[in-house]
Amino acid sequence: MKREPEHRPQDGQNGEDIPLMEQLRKYQRAGVEITLEDVRLPLEDIAKICAVQEKGAYMCDFIADENDYIVRLNFERVKNGEEDLQGEERQDEDPYDEGL
Repeated sequence: MKREPEHRPQDGQNGEDIPLMEQLRKYQRAGVEITLEDVRLPLEDIAKICAVQEKGAYMCDFIADENDYIVRLNFERVKNGEEDLQGEERQDEDPYDEGL
């Protein structure tokens, strides 16, 4: 059975969004491992890298154990309009576009 927290770390007291660094600290205090592209870094570094988004945005994957408890957050860089994750040029062609 999934555990549904009554108060999510990303919600403030009145339901407003709270800054990423504060969210990360709350998850860390709850015993959740936090990584950036599978590498452990200081929380401050992860928050700065995600905020700057110099080479694309970052998406957070929530990794759960067999009991559906969140045990890890991993931030992965997602593609931007110019590069993929390996820094190679991205093909902008849509494989489903057949000259429509």
